[in-house]
Amino acid sequence: MRPSVGWTFASGAASSIVLDVGHSRTTVTAVLDGYALRHSVDTIPVGGDAVTAQYSELLSKHRPVVEAAAPALSHSTVREIYWRDWVADVKHCLARVLPYQGDTGGVASAAGKGSASTAVKEATVRAVTDLQAPDGTRVHLDERTAALPFEVFFSATGDEKRNVATLMAMCKRRMDPEWQLHTVPHLLAGAGSLVPGFRDRVVGELKAQDSSYFRYERDGVLNVAQTADGAWVGASMAASSSSFEPLWVTRGEWAEEGASVLYRKLF
Repeated sequence: MRPSVGWTFASGAASSIVLDVGHSRTTVTAVLDGYALRHSVDTIPVGGDAVTAQYSELLSKHRPVVEAAAPALSHSTVREIYWRDWVADVKHCLARVLPYQGDTGGVASAAGKGSASTAVKEATVRAVTDLQAPDGTRVHLDERTAALPFEVFFSATGDEKRNVATLMAMCKRRMDPEWQLHTVPHLLAGAGSLVPGFRDRVVGELKAQDSSYFRYERDGVLNVAQTADGAWVGASMAASSSSFEPLWVTRGEWAEEGASVLYRKLF
């Protein structure tokens, strides 16, 4: 079962367009009556690890201090893991997405490589976030700077210059015209979609590309999966239905046959 189908079931629906923000890729899939439509599947090579890499570069000046707080870590690979874990913790503390501001300009990425064409050029600096490194050193980042790494999701990527919002809009346009007349639920899934401001930014960019999304927003069908493990939840729901009963393995069968029962029933 494709993760998109599991996400759809977990949301309480049988049909939806799912944008799955993963670790290394973001994938969109249209699910109709519990089936993933193969021609609708599309992906871009941007995920949570790209955001972590941007934060790593943004915080690179603090790396010697962070590593010095753990002198027992002598191996370079172990130090790299320790550093990335620290960066990931910072990312979870600071995560937010800048609001959509039409075509007023772009925000440079944290790595200085390109810009997002739809974000505000000079965002107002709100509060300064104050974090403490392991040795007690203070790390100061304003909200705009802390949000810049997430612009990788909204920067044009690849030869076709697509971002996550474009990916979702293109998926809807690939659907049968009759199905497009209906208000098909849209679901933002994966841990990246839970970042504050992510949904609002996606909705804003979708409305700029396709006016039908004003209706979608009004009808409340642009939703975010509230857990990061919804694909597993949906798959469990499907597996517990009577349609899967021939594949169920009882305690008695497992005690009698062991792992071989899986080969007999599943293959």
